[in-house]
Amino acid sequence: MAKIDACEKPPTTCPCPVQVVGFGAAIVLAAIRGELCVDYPLRLKRQLAGLAAV
Repeated sequence: MAKIDACEKPPTTCPCPVQVVGFGAAIVLAAIRGELCVDYPLRLKRQLAGLAAV
């Protein structure tokens, strides 16, 4: 709130660490820290649709 009161611009980016681990060709685990919305898992589900059940 102090930044808003000081008329500072809000940040346009946010760091988002991602870890991906594959267990053979059958299992891929993707972990996104600080996930703010459902867009990321839906995108991964679309991109990995033919590779694994997400």
